[in-house]
Amino acid sequence: MIQEKESPVKLGHADLDEKTKSMLQKFKIVTVIGSGTMGNGICHVLAQSGFNVHMMDIKQEAMDRALVTIGKNMDRQIAKEKLTEEQKNDALSRI
Repeated sequence: MIQEKESPVKLGHADLDEKTKSMLQKFKIVTVIGSGTMGNGICHVLAQSGFNVHMMDIKQEAMDRALVTIGKNMDRQIAKEKLTEEQKNDALSRI
């Protein structure tokens, strides 16, 4: 069963204290420099956690590949019933 988010910002299974959660919720946009394996993974998690993400790379082709990779990774989450199509589209719209 797919679970709805409890708050606008939730980072995986991290157990964060209230002060940290409050601080994180103040961020409106997060910039990730680099769209390789690590960069696209970070963008994926941040966008899915409710952050607006600016992904930057020196090559547009690299960012295009990263978005395709993120979409495929989210499709796997959908297949495992950990994400809905609506949640995927919502997260992708934040990148």
